Amino acid sequence: KWFENVPPGPARNTLEKEAVNGYINFDHHHIAAKVALNMADADLRTEQLNIVHRKWSEAHPESAKKWVASLSESDRALLVK
Repeated sequence: KWFENVPPGPARNTLEKEAVNGYINFDHHHIAAKVALNMADADLRTEQLNIVHRKWSEAHPESAKKWVASLSESDRALLVK
């Protein structure tokens, strides 16, 4: 999580997106979800949460359902149905 030391803005957004993608590619959806949930940019956060949700649901549907159930109501509302 070294990118947490990068100030908010375009550079950090790019690093966070790359981190989410990398964690998904290595089947670490739970870590990708944590990164996405902590993104400061609201639009990017919503976009990345939906990517995590879609990819996790494709790879491991049952654990993805458990993750969604663990989200706050406001975070669940961000997910595309």
